[in-house]
Amino acid sequence: MALQTLDVARPCVAAGIARAALEEALEFAKARMQFGRAIFENQTVSFAMADMATSIDAARLLTLRACSPIESGGEFTKEGSTAKVFATKAAEQVCSKAMHLLGSSDYSRDGIVEKYCRDAKAPPILEGTSEI
Repeated sequence: MALQTLDVARPCVAAGIARAALEEALEFAKARMQFGRAIFENQTVSFAMADMATSIDAARLLTLRACSPIESGGEFTKEGSTAKVFATKAAEQVCSKAMHLLGSSDYSRDGIVEKYCRDAKAPPILEGTSEI
């Protein structure tokens, strides 16, 4: 029962952290003006955000696939572990990209994205190793 709970919870937590970091970065990129336009309008920034969104969506879909056998009472440890590995790696990468995008404006203990970066490190450590 405990392992089944972890199979579902681990990827969900990581995907949620990544989504929150992306939303903060998107809000910042639309508001931050540089050379007379929002930095989101720069291809490099918008492409990075598209990559972040793609990783989050893939983590979400793997998590949904892991959860689908629950209703039928089937085994889902492999799917849960797969989703957990991908989602936790995606969360760390998305948070790192978001921090890079926000730069010094959020690089402090008071910054929300800095907190997300720390939070993204927790699931691979506290909710079972990625090598499970």
